[in-house]
Amino acid sequence: MIRRLLLFTLFLGCLSPLLAQDEEPKTLLGTVTKVSGFGGFNIEFGNIDGNFTVLSGGGGGILLNRSIFLGGYGTGASNDIKIDLNGIDTRLDFGHGGFWLGYDAFPSKLVHLTTAVKLGWGNARFRPEASFPSMGTFDTSFSESIFVIQPQLGAELNITRFFKIALTGNYRFVQGLNTDGVDEDLLNSFSTELAFKFGWFD
Repeated sequence: MIRRLLLFTLFLGCLSPLLAQDEEPKTLLGTVTKVSGFGGFNIEFGNIDGNFTVLSGGGGGILLNRSIFLGGYGTGASNDIKIDLNGIDTRLDFGHGGFWLGYDAFPSKLVHLTTAVKLGWGNARFRPEASFPSMGTFDTSFSESIFVIQPQLGAELNITRFFKIALTGNYRFVQGLNTDGVDEDLLNSFSTELAFKFGWFD
């Protein structure tokens, strides 16, 4: 009887760690061991309707385990973009901002893979100018709200422990251009982005 009691007690002792593990289930955030962050600015080079286009802005976010980042961004065209809209010379002002989500593979390597996606909202403003003999120049500006999805893939270089430079290739998908005479794919375009990131990456 005593022998059976001792064996039963030993069995419970071996089983208790397993029971304790079941009481504390694994969770996604439970695997996060380090939280840091970064911020910076970026320059994007592309083409819209045959025009060389430069967009500049900035962004930042929270960095989880040095690899996954969750944050936000904002960017806008910084040079003149001239398009032909129904035979009228038109200037386009374009900008967007929103969420910035990404992943850096093997971030401790000097050069490593980085991938991300930007999900944002913005505005495309068209400013056609038509000349009327009796009125001079008449401004008939109008704008449209847009939604942007922009995936990114490229390489990141560790300059110092607090500074990184990323070079990515992007494709911008834009929805929301519904005005007659405006090509709905006008703002869809490949581009290249150079991002300068400052923060805590250890």
